Amino acid sequence: MVQATFFKTPWLGDLRVNIQKDSGNKAKAYQVKQVLQAIERMKHEQ
Repeated sequence: MVQATFFKTPWLGDLRVNIQKDSGNKAKAYQVKQVLQAIERMKHEQ
């Protein structure tokens, strides 16, 4: 069973970030990139 966690973002068009474990019990590389981009964007908008 695949379990996913969703995080909403405050921007139009970028509604959520989906985090799922890959076969090694870690988030997938593109998902990590999405989270880091969202964090940077939030820092710049504050």
